[in-house]
Amino acid sequence: MSNKLSDIVDFNPPRALKRGKIAPFIEMASLPTNAKFIEQIDTKTFSGGSKFKNGDTLFARITPCLENGKTGKVIGLDDGSIGHGSTEFIVMSAKDPDFDEDYIYYFARLSEFREFAQQRMVGTSGRQRVAWQDLAEFTFKFPPKEERKRAAELLNVFDKKIQFNTQINQTLEQIAQGIFKSWFVDFDPVRAKADALAQGKTQAEAELAAQQIISGKTPEELTALSQTHPDSYTELKEIARAFPSEFGEVPRGWEHGILASTALKIQNGGTPKRSNIEYWENGSIPWLSSGEVCNNNILVQSKECITKLGLSNSSAKLVPKNSTLIAIYASPTAGKCSFCALKVQQIKLYVLLSLNQFTSILIITIYKQWKNTMLTKLSVLLNKTLVNSLL
Repeated sequence: MSNKLSDIVDFNPPRALKRGKIAPFIEMASLPTNAKFIEQIDTKTFSGGSKFKNGDTLFARITPCLENGKTGKVIGLDDGSIGHGSTEFIVMSAKDPDFDEDYIYYFARLSEFREFAQQRMVGTSGRQRVAWQDLAEFTFKFPPKEERKRAAELLNVFDKKIQFNTQINQTLEQIAQGIFKSWFVDFDPVRAKADALAQGKTQAEAELAAQQIISGKTPEELTALSQTHPDSYTELKEIARAFPSEFGEVPRGWEHGILASTALKIQNGGTPKRSNIEYWENGSIPWLSSGEVCNNNILVQSKECITKLGLSNSSAKLVPKNSTLIAIYASPTAGKCSFCALKVQQIKLYVLLSLNQFTSILIITIYKQWKNTMLTKLSVLLNKTLVNSLL
Protein backbone atom coordinates (compact mmCIF):
# COMPACT_ATOMS: atom_id res chain seq x y z
CA MET A 1 0.00 0.00 0.00
CA SER A 2 1.32 3.43 -0.95
CA ASN A 3 1.20 6.32 1.48
CA LYS A 4 1.73 10.02 1.07
CA LEU A 5 4.91 11.52 2.42
CA SER A 6 2.78 13.83 4.53
CA ASP A 7 1.72 10.75 6.54
CA ILE A 8 5.10 10.69 8.25
CA VAL A 9 6.37 14.27 7.68
CA ASP A 10 5.23 17.66 8.95
CA PHE A 11 6.22 20.27 6.36
CA ASN A 12 7.28 23.70 7.62
CA PRO A 13 5.78 23.12 11.07
CA PRO A 14 5.21 26.19 13.26
CA ARG A 15 8.13 27.10 15.51
CA ALA A 16 8.08 29.80 18.20
CA LEU A 17 10.66 32.46 17.33
CA LYS A 18 10.06 36.18 17.80
CA ARG A 19 11.17 38.74 15.24
CA GLY A 20 14.20 40.70 16.38
CA LYS A 21 15.61 37.83 18.44
CA ILE A 22 19.18 36.71 17.82
CA ALA A 23 19.07 32.99 17.07
CA PRO A 24 21.04 30.26 15.32
CA PHE A 25 21.08 30.79 11.57
CA ILE A 26 21.85 28.50 8.63
CA GLU A 27 22.41 30.02 5.20
CA MET A 28 22.00 28.24 1.89
CA ALA A 29 25.77 28.06 1.39
CA SER A 30 26.07 25.95 4.55
CA LEU A 31 23.62 23.31 3.34
CA PRO A 32 25.64 20.29 2.12
CA THR A 33 25.21 18.73 -1.30
CA ASN A 34 26.52 15.27 -0.50
CA ALA A 35 26.83 15.05 3.27
CA LYS A 36 24.29 14.63 6.06
CA PHE A 37 25.25 17.02 8.81
CA ILE A 38 25.24 20.82 8.60
CA GLU A 39 28.62 21.88 9.94
CA GLN A 40 28.36 25.68 9.94
CA ILE A 41 25.70 27.36 12.07
CA ASP A 42 25.94 31.12 12.63
CA THR A 43 23.79 33.56 14.62
CA LYS A 44 21.59 36.27 13.17
CA THR A 45 18.63 38.42 14.11
CA PHE A 46 15.41 36.73 13.04
CA SER A 47 13.31 38.75 10.60
CA GLY A 48 11.57 35.96 8.72
CA GLY A 49 12.25 32.75 6.83
CA SER A 50 12.27 29.08 7.72
CA LYS A 51 12.33 27.92 11.35
CA PHE A 52 13.66 24.60 12.58
CA LYS A 53 15.01 22.61 15.52
CA ASN A 54 17.41 19.74 16.06
CA GLY A 55 16.40 16.68 14.07
CA ASP A 56 14.68 18.54 11.24
CA THR A 57 15.74 18.01 7.64
CA LEU A 58 16.29 21.10 5.50
CA PHE A 59 15.52 20.66 1.79
CA ALA A 60 16.57 23.36 -0.71
CA ARG A 61 13.64 24.11 -2.99
CA ILE A 62 15.13 26.56 -5.51
CA THR A 63 17.24 26.03 -8.63
CA PRO A 64 20.13 25.20 -8.85
CA CYS A 65 20.37 24.25 -5.17
CA LEU A 66 17.72 21.55 -5.45
CA GLU A 67 19.37 19.99 -8.51
CA ASN A 68 22.77 20.16 -6.78
CA GLY A 69 21.45 18.12 -3.86
CA LYS A 70 21.51 20.68 -1.07
CA THR A 71 19.90 18.86 1.86
CA GLY A 72 20.96 18.39 5.47
CA LYS A 73 19.94 17.35 8.96
CA VAL A 74 20.00 19.96 11.72
CA ILE A 75 22.14 19.04 14.73
CA GLY A 76 24.19 21.04 17.20
CA LEU A 77 21.57 23.53 18.39
CA ASP A 78 21.18 24.00 22.13
CA ASP A 79 18.41 21.94 23.70
CA GLY A 80 15.06 23.58 23.03
CA SER A 81 16.64 26.13 20.71
CA ILE A 82 14.93 27.22 17.50
CA GLY A 83 17.02 28.22 14.51
CA HIS A 84 16.15 30.05 11.32
CA GLY A 85 17.37 30.12 7.75
CA SER A 86 16.68 30.86 4.13
CA THR A 87 13.15 31.24 2.85
CA GLU A 88 14.26 28.75 0.18
CA PHE A 89 14.39 25.90 2.72
CA ILE A 90 11.56 23.42 3.10
CA VAL A 91 11.62 22.11 6.67
CA MET A 92 10.77 18.41 6.97
CA SER A 93 10.03 17.27 10.51
CA ALA A 94 9.19 13.71 11.58
CA LYS A 95 5.74 13.12 13.01
CA ASP A 96 7.30 10.27 15.00
CA PRO A 97 10.92 11.34 15.66
CA ASP A 98 11.82 8.15 17.54
CA PHE A 99 11.37 6.16 14.35
CA ASP A 100 11.58 8.57 11.43
CA GLU A 101 13.92 11.47 12.25
CA ASP A 102 16.88 10.00 10.35
CA TYR A 103 14.72 8.09 7.88
CA ILE A 104 13.24 11.34 6.58
CA TYR A 105 16.68 12.73 5.84
CA TYR A 106 17.63 9.64 3.83
CA PHE A 107 14.28 9.70 2.10
CA ALA A 108 14.97 13.30 1.04
CA ARG A 109 18.11 11.95 -0.70
CA LEU A 110 16.12 9.37 -2.66
CA SER A 111 16.64 9.95 -6.39
CA GLU A 112 12.98 9.25 -7.24
CA PHE A 113 11.86 11.83 -4.70
CA ARG A 114 14.29 14.45 -5.97
CA GLU A 115 13.24 13.86 -9.57
CA PHE A 116 9.62 14.26 -8.46
CA ALA A 117 10.53 17.59 -6.85
CA GLN A 118 12.43 18.84 -9.90
CA GLN A 119 9.57 18.01 -12.23
CA ARG A 120 7.25 20.22 -10.15
CA MET A 121 9.43 23.32 -10.05
CA VAL A 122 7.75 26.44 -11.39
CA GLY A 123 8.80 30.04 -12.02
CA THR A 124 11.04 32.03 -14.30
CA SER A 125 14.27 30.56 -15.63
CA GLY A 126 16.98 30.54 -12.97
CA ARG A 127 14.50 31.16 -10.12
CA GLN A 128 12.34 28.05 -10.25
CA ARG A 129 11.02 26.58 -7.01
CA VAL A 130 9.03 23.61 -5.79
CA ALA A 131 6.25 24.08 -3.22
CA TRP A 132 6.13 21.99 -0.06
CA GLN A 133 2.52 21.14 -0.87
CA ASP A 134 3.74 19.28 -3.96
CA LEU A 135 6.29 17.32 -1.97
CA ALA A 136 3.60 16.35 0.53
CA GLU A 137 1.73 14.55 -2.25
CA PHE A 138 4.61 12.21 -3.07
CA THR A 139 3.51 8.58 -2.62
CA PHE A 140 5.69 5.68 -1.59
CA LYS A 141 5.40 2.16 -0.21
CA PHE A 142 6.83 2.83 3.22
CA PRO A 143 8.13 -0.17 5.17
CA PRO A 144 6.99 -0.66 8.79
CA LYS A 145 8.33 1.99 11.13
CA GLU A 146 10.61 -0.51 12.91
CA GLU A 147 12.31 -1.31 9.61
CA ARG A 148 12.57 2.38 8.76
CA LYS A 149 14.34 2.99 12.04
CA ARG A 150 16.80 0.09 11.60
CA ALA A 151 17.67 1.14 8.06
CA ALA A 152 18.29 4.75 9.09
CA GLU A 153 20.42 3.68 12.06
CA LEU A 154 22.64 1.60 9.79
CA LEU A 155 23.06 4.44 7.28
CA ASN A 156 23.75 6.87 10.12
CA VAL A 157 26.78 4.82 11.19
CA PHE A 158 28.33 5.42 7.78
CA ASP A 159 27.49 9.13 7.82
CA LYS A 160 29.11 9.60 11.21
CA LYS A 161 32.22 7.87 9.90
CA ILE A 162 32.17 10.14 6.84
CA GLN A 163 31.85 13.17 9.13
CA PHE A 164 34.82 12.02 11.21
CA ASN A 165 36.94 11.34 8.12
CA THR A 166 35.99 14.73 6.69
CA GLN A 167 37.32 16.44 9.80
CA ILE A 168 40.59 14.54 9.44
CA ASN A 169 40.69 15.44 5.75
CA GLN A 170 40.29 19.13 6.52
CA THR A 171 43.23 19.00 8.91
CA LEU A 172 45.39 17.22 6.34
CA GLU A 173 44.39 19.67 3.65
CA GLN A 174 45.43 22.56 5.90
CA ILE A 175 48.79 20.85 6.33
CA ALA A 176 49.15 20.54 2.55
CA GLN A 177 48.26 24.20 2.09
CA GLY A 178 50.76 25.13 4.77
CA ILE A 179 53.49 23.19 2.97
CA PHE A 180 52.69 24.91 -0.29
CA LYS A 181 52.74 28.38 1.28
CA SER A 182 56.01 27.69 3.06
CA TRP A 183 57.74 26.38 -0.07
CA PHE A 184 56.33 28.51 -2.86
CA VAL A 185 55.04 31.72 -1.28
CA ASP A 186 57.28 32.41 1.71
CA PHE A 187 60.27 30.48 0.23
CA ASP A 188 61.22 29.21 3.69
CA PRO A 189 63.66 26.49 2.46
CA VAL A 190 65.40 29.02 0.21
CA ARG A 191 65.67 31.55 3.04
CA ALA A 192 67.05 28.90 5.38
CA LYS A 193 69.78 28.03 2.89
CA ALA A 194 70.61 31.64 2.11
CA ASP A 195 70.78 32.60 5.81
CA ALA A 196 73.06 29.65 6.59
CA LEU A 197 75.49 30.54 3.79
CA ALA A 198 75.43 34.21 4.83
CA GLN A 199 76.58 33.09 8.28
CA GLY A 200 79.58 31.38 6.73
CA LYS A 201 78.24 27.83 6.97
CA THR A 202 79.02 25.14 4.43
CA GLN A 203 76.69 24.02 1.63
CA ALA A 204 76.02 20.80 3.55
CA GLU A 205 75.02 22.81 6.64
CA ALA A 206 72.82 25.03 4.46
CA GLU A 207 71.02 21.99 3.08
CA LEU A 208 70.60 20.65 6.63
CA ALA A 209 68.94 23.96 7.55
CA ALA A 210 66.54 23.52 4.61
CA GLN A 211 65.80 19.95 5.72
CA GLN A 212 64.86 21.25 9.16
CA ILE A 213 62.46 23.79 7.66
CA ILE A 214 60.87 21.24 5.31
CA SER A 215 60.49 18.48 7.90
CA GLY A 216 60.04 20.49 11.10
CA LYS A 217 62.66 18.31 12.77
CA THR A 218 65.75 19.12 14.82
CA PRO A 219 69.23 17.99 13.69
CA GLU A 220 69.07 15.18 16.25
CA GLU A 221 65.70 14.03 14.92
CA LEU A 222 67.02 14.12 11.35
CA THR A 223 69.94 11.92 12.40
CA ALA A 224 67.49 9.45 13.91
CA LEU A 225 65.37 9.57 10.73
CA SER A 226 68.39 8.72 8.60
CA GLN A 227 68.88 5.58 10.67
CA THR A 228 65.27 4.44 11.11
CA HIS A 229 63.86 5.48 7.73
CA PRO A 230 66.79 5.90 5.33
CA ASP A 231 64.61 6.05 2.21
CA SER A 232 62.52 8.90 3.63
CA TYR A 233 65.66 10.71 4.71
CA THR A 234 67.21 10.34 1.24
CA GLU A 235 64.07 11.76 -0.36
CA LEU A 236 64.13 14.67 2.11
CA LYS A 237 67.75 15.41 1.24
CA GLU A 238 66.97 15.44 -2.47
CA ILE A 239 64.07 17.82 -1.99
CA ALA A 240 66.20 20.17 0.14
CA ARG A 241 68.97 20.06 -2.46
CA ALA A 242 66.51 21.03 -5.21
CA PHE A 243 65.77 24.41 -3.64
CA PRO A 244 68.08 27.26 -4.66
CA SER A 245 70.16 29.05 -2.05
CA GLU A 246 70.25 32.58 -3.45
CA PHE A 247 67.71 35.39 -3.61
CA GLY A 248 67.10 38.11 -6.10
CA GLU A 249 63.60 39.49 -6.42
CA VAL A 250 62.63 35.83 -6.18
CA PRO A 251 64.84 32.75 -5.56
CA ARG A 252 67.59 32.33 -8.11
CA GLY A 253 66.33 30.31 -11.07
CA TRP A 254 62.70 31.26 -10.42
CA GLU A 255 60.83 33.92 -12.34
CA HIS A 256 57.60 35.92 -12.24
CA GLY A 257 55.00 34.96 -14.77
CA ILE A 258 51.32 35.01 -15.58
CA LEU A 259 48.93 32.14 -15.06
CA ALA A 260 48.56 31.56 -18.79
CA SER A 261 52.24 30.67 -19.03
CA THR A 262 51.79 27.78 -16.57
CA ALA A 263 48.57 26.31 -17.97
CA LEU A 264 48.21 24.04 -20.95
CA LYS A 265 44.67 25.32 -21.42
CA ILE A 266 42.24 27.74 -19.77
CA GLN A 267 38.60 27.45 -20.80
CA ASN A 268 34.96 27.58 -19.74
CA GLY A 269 32.51 24.72 -19.94
CA GLY A 270 28.77 24.44 -20.53
CA THR A 271 25.52 22.63 -19.82
CA PRO A 272 23.57 20.70 -22.47
CA LYS A 273 19.88 21.67 -22.57
CA ARG A 274 17.99 19.83 -19.88
CA SER A 275 14.86 19.89 -22.02
CA ASN A 276 16.47 17.68 -24.66
CA ILE A 277 16.34 14.13 -23.33
CA GLU A 278 18.69 12.91 -26.07
CA TYR A 279 21.48 14.94 -24.45
CA TRP A 280 21.12 13.12 -21.09
CA GLU A 281 19.34 9.77 -21.37
CA ASN A 282 21.74 6.80 -21.24
CA GLY A 283 24.70 9.15 -21.32
CA SER A 284 28.17 7.69 -20.81
CA ILE A 285 30.29 10.84 -20.55
CA PRO A 286 30.71 12.05 -16.91
CA TRP A 287 29.44 15.61 -16.36
CA LEU A 288 29.98 17.74 -13.25
CA SER A 289 27.44 20.05 -11.65
CA SER A 290 28.34 23.23 -9.79
CA GLY A 291 27.56 21.58 -6.46
CA GLU A 292 29.99 18.75 -7.12
CA VAL A 293 32.78 21.14 -8.04
CA CYS A 294 32.24 23.51 -5.13
CA ASN A 295 31.83 20.86 -2.46
CA ASN A 296 34.49 18.28 -3.30
CA ASN A 297 38.19 18.95 -3.07
CA ILE A 298 39.00 15.92 -5.22
CA LEU A 299 36.52 14.63 -7.81
CA VAL A 300 36.69 10.93 -8.65
CA GLN A 301 33.19 10.44 -10.08
CA SER A 302 30.18 12.43 -11.27
CA LYS A 303 26.51 12.14 -10.41
CA GLU A 304 25.37 12.62 -14.00
CA CYS A 305 26.45 11.68 -17.50
CA ILE A 306 25.70 13.20 -20.90
CA THR A 307 25.62 11.71 -24.38
CA LYS A 308 27.98 12.40 -27.28
CA LEU A 309 25.12 14.35 -28.85
CA GLY A 310 24.87 16.51 -25.75
CA LEU A 311 28.61 17.16 -25.85
CA SER A 312 28.66 18.13 -29.52
CA ASN A 313 25.58 20.39 -29.26
CA SER A 314 26.60 22.43 -26.23
CA SER A 315 29.54 24.40 -24.92
CA ALA A 316 30.51 21.54 -22.59
CA LYS A 317 34.18 20.65 -22.84
CA LEU A 318 36.24 17.56 -22.22
CA VAL A 319 38.39 18.14 -19.16
CA PRO A 320 41.80 16.45 -18.99
CA LYS A 321 42.45 14.36 -15.91
CA ASN A 322 44.42 16.14 -13.17
CA SER A 323 42.99 19.57 -13.99
CA THR A 324 42.01 22.25 -11.50
CA LEU A 325 38.47 23.64 -11.66
CA ILE A 326 37.81 27.12 -10.24
CA ALA A 327 34.46 28.81 -9.72
CA ILE A 328 34.40 32.30 -11.20
CA TYR A 329 30.81 33.50 -10.75
CA ALA A 330 29.06 34.93 -7.71
CA SER A 331 29.45 34.56 -3.98
CA PRO A 332 29.63 32.19 -2.15
CA THR A 333 30.94 29.86 -4.85
CA ALA A 334 33.41 32.20 -6.58
CA GLY A 335 36.99 31.16 -5.88
CA LYS A 336 36.18 27.63 -4.76
CA CYS A 337 38.20 25.00 -6.55
CA SER A 338 38.59 21.26 -6.89
CA PHE A 339 41.05 18.79 -8.33
CA CYS A 340 39.61 16.74 -11.19
CA ALA A 341 40.78 13.13 -11.00
CA LEU A 342 38.53 11.96 -13.83
CA LYS A 343 37.83 13.00 -17.40
CA VAL A 344 34.62 15.03 -17.37
CA GLN A 345 32.62 17.82 -18.90
CA GLN A 346 32.26 20.92 -16.78
CA ILE A 347 29.53 23.52 -16.57
CA LYS A 348 29.81 27.13 -17.61
CA LEU A 349 30.54 28.38 -14.09
CA TYR A 350 34.07 27.08 -14.11
CA VAL A 351 37.44 27.87 -15.64
CA LEU A 352 39.58 24.85 -16.37
CA LEU A 353 43.25 25.05 -15.50
CA SER A 354 45.33 22.18 -16.89
CA LEU A 355 48.71 22.93 -15.38
CA ASN A 356 51.88 21.68 -16.98
CA GLN A 357 53.66 21.47 -13.62
CA PHE A 358 52.17 20.36 -10.26
CA THR A 359 48.80 19.76 -11.90
CA SER A 360 46.78 20.06 -8.71
CA ILE A 361 48.26 23.41 -7.60
CA LEU A 362 48.31 26.90 -9.06
CA ILE A 363 51.92 28.01 -9.37
CA ILE A 364 52.47 31.60 -10.44
CA THR A 365 56.19 31.68 -9.71
CA ILE A 366 57.93 28.74 -11.37
CA TYR A 367 61.35 27.32 -10.79
CA LYS A 368 62.15 26.10 -14.30
CA GLN A 369 65.60 24.67 -13.64
CA TRP A 370 64.48 21.66 -11.62
CA LYS A 371 65.47 18.27 -12.92
CA ASN A 372 62.60 16.14 -14.17
CA THR A 373 63.22 13.53 -11.48
CA MET A 374 62.99 16.15 -8.75
CA LEU A 375 59.82 17.61 -10.21
CA THR A 376 58.30 14.15 -10.14
CA LYS A 377 59.34 13.46 -6.56
CA LEU A 378 58.07 16.79 -5.26
CA SER A 379 54.85 16.60 -7.27
CA VAL A 380 54.19 13.10 -5.97
CA LEU A 381 54.86 14.22 -2.40
CA LEU A 382 52.42 17.14 -2.60
CA ASN A 383 49.76 15.25 -4.51
CA LYS A 384 50.03 12.31 -2.15
CA THR A 385 49.29 14.64 0.78
CA LEU A 386 46.27 16.10 -1.02
CA VAL A 387 44.87 12.77 -2.20
CA ASN A 388 45.37 11.07 1.16
CA SER A 389 43.45 13.89 2.81
CA LEU A 390 40.30 12.74 1.03
CA LEU A 391 40.55 8.97 1.46
